[in-house]
Amino acid sequence: MNIREDVRSEFIMVLVIIVVLNLQSCGKYDEGPAISLKSTTKRLAQTWDLAEIDGETPIEDLFDSYSYFGTTIDVNDVDIEFDFQDDGDFEIDASYNVTIESTYYSYYGGSYTYSYDYQLDINIDGDWEFSSDKEDIEINFDDNDYGYYSSDFEKRDYKILKLTSKELKLEADNGAEWTFES
Repeated sequence: MNIREDVRSEFIMVLVIIVVLNLQSCGKYDEGPAISLKSTTKRLAQTWDLAEIDGETPIEDLFDSYSYFGTTIDVNDVDIEFDFQDDGDFEIDASYNVTIESTYYSYYGGSYTYSYDYQLDINIDGDWEFSSDKEDIEINFDDNDYGYYSSDFEKRDYKILKLTSKELKLEADNGAEWTFES
């Protein structure tokens, strides 16, 4: 081996090390990915199922049974989807089952219990866009038939912690981490 080949080999090795170190530090999001061949819009534009909030899974665990004066309310079969379209449209589809069971006691003795279930489906439309550095998502909600959502959910900003084709992790304004799966 001559000196020219030694220098060339060392140069290639130094170049590889520089490239590897730069790739490790170029990740846009706190939890990855370090590099992706798909654009951020292509990775985000799909339907995402909410898998957990602040590590609580399944989602039903967030909705504990609530009891008062002989009435118990249970929420189960919770399904929440965020649908990001590549044209900027956005939609939340949420559904869950509510079971209410009440026991009434008669003044003269005895009691009776009734129970009923109902399915609640909510659909909220809006639009989304990235911040200029693509580290945040801004969601603007349209007016909807659920008037009490309009003022509460007019606009929301989420910090992107992780965005791959299969996993999306967002941090809400209140610090809660929302993890979605595709």
